[in-house]
Amino acid sequence: MDAIVNSNLRNEVGTNQSNRLRRNGYVPGVLYGQNLTNYPLEIDAKELNRIIRQYGQNALIDIDVNGVKYPAIIKEVQRDPVNGRIIHVDFQYINTEKKIHTTVPIVLSGKEQAEKRGVLQQQVKDLEIECYPNSVPKHIKVNVSNLPVGKSLKVSDVEFGEELTVLNDNNEIIVSLSTVEYEGDHEGGEESLSEVPEEIGQTDTEAIDN
Repeated sequence: MDAIVNSNLRNEVGTNQSNRLRRNGYVPGVLYGQNLTNYPLEIDAKELNRIIRQYGQNALIDIDVNGVKYPAIIKEVQRDPVNGRIIHVDFQYINTEKKIHTTVPIVLSGKEQAEKRGVLQQQVKDLEIECYPNSVPKHIKVNVSNLPVGKSLKVSDVEFGEELTVLNDNNEIIVSLSTVEYEGDHEGGEESLSEVPEEIGQTDTEAIDN
């Protein structure tokens, strides 16, 4: 496993200690899981940000706690609402032989081509999936470059890899491309917008990008 997060056990917990860690460039966190004692941790903030940028927040990682490695996923990241810095992180210890439920972001590819033809509206930003930890993708790509104007793309229209089970409703609309028509009011001279997307069948998709 390439993604390794080094950490140390915290000897003290509490608000004052957590704030002290943050001032010194560390992020307070916790590792928990089934049949595992909760470990309060401190992680280098720069290293944690690098791991998230490189592998994504859903990646399977090894969390090194004082030299002992545990397979885990990042369960929750808390950020400062003002500056966006990570202020706390939760790691969940997992059994790599069992499937997990997690959320994966959707990334639309071909947006520039689609937006030349109409107004692109993404209704679903994330997908709920079930898979083995080693198969969790960083994100799921959906290609909208050939999406016709006035059509929409549902969950059932996207081809996912066999290793993934998508838990969202098949009829849930991921994205639609609407045409904008200005209808002049001959009496009042006012204009109104008309957008009527329709559902489509199969379209080109690039389902998984690990």
